[in-house]
Amino acid sequence: MNELIGNNVLKPSKPLPYSISYHDPCYLGRYLGDFKSARGIFSKIPKIDFVEMERNREDSYCCGAGGGARILDQDNSTAIGQERAKDFKKTGADVLVASCPLCKTQFRELSQYASKEIIVKDAVEVLRDSLE
Repeated sequence: MNELIGNNVLKPSKPLPYSISYHDPCYLGRYLGDFKSARGIFSKIPKIDFVEMERNREDSYCCGAGGGARILDQDNSTAIGQERAKDFKKTGADVLVASCPLCKTQFRELSQYASKEIIVKDAVEVLRDSLE
């Protein structure tokens, strides 16, 4: 997506009507070492309100859903996810952005039990929201 933006195939031009915070997925971040792709996309969206979570990049906290954790130990998986959701809530952002389907599912399910719904989007959805 960054390449498509760089080649003017995709042209993010609309400011987002919401603020975002990005959750670094374990596999993409710690395993593959990619902490820049999503942030690169966000940096090209005009007037974006992007708020980093306190624990981010290499120090990011797991969502609790990867590696089969949700299947093997539901209670522990939920506890880990709730801890990460607290990190998001501290940012005051409107939308939690995750680039992993397991993370997205985990946060959406946890949102059902939260006092305030957590709106979860993928980086691709955020980019789409910024296109004319």
